[in-house]
Amino acid sequence: STGWYQRRVRGQRTNQMAEEVKDLTAQLKALQAKLDAEASKSLAAAEANTALKTRLASECSRSENLAAELERCKKWNLELQTLSEQEEENITNKLIKRLTALKREKEELAMQVEAEEEFLTNSLQTKLDQLRREKVELEIELENEQENIFNRLHKQLSTVTAEKEALECRLSEDSTGLLHALDASVTRLQTDATFQVL
Repeated sequence: STGWYQRRVRGQRTNQMAEEVKDLTAQLKALQAKLDAEASKSLAAAEANTALKTRLASECSRSENLAAELERCKKWNLELQTLSEQEEENITNKLIKRLTALKREKEELAMQVEAEEEFLTNSLQTKLDQLRREKVELEIELENEQENIFNRLHKQLSTVTAEKEALECRLSEDSTGLLHALDASVTRLQTDATFQVL
């Protein structure tokens, strides 16, 4: 009975071990299936990861290109800004230079106008002074000429008056002598006529 019991125990243990092996086999199959599923998932994940890596590389390349383009744009913008600032500075310098030149020309023109006005004023004053002197000289000359004319006319008038008086006196004497001569001639004629009648 001891051997039977031992065989029974061994049989139970065998059955138990068989059940355990069966369970372990089932668990192994489940684990294998799970492992296959995980491998499939891992493969899909790897493919997805590869796709993501490819996309990431493409995005990185695109990002690098965009970064390079942005850098070029920044550099171009900086160059444009520098050129714009230089152009504005050149324009400002030109305007300042032109404004300075215009101010200098204005000052020179103002000085020329002032000098011209002063010259004209001095010329006009000199001309006015000369005209005043000439006027005074002409007035003095006219006064002297009028005085000379008056004296000459007065002298001529005195001469003519004296000549008139002398002429009147002479005419008076001549007319008296002429009357006497006429009277004598008439008397002589009358005497001659009386003799002829006799």
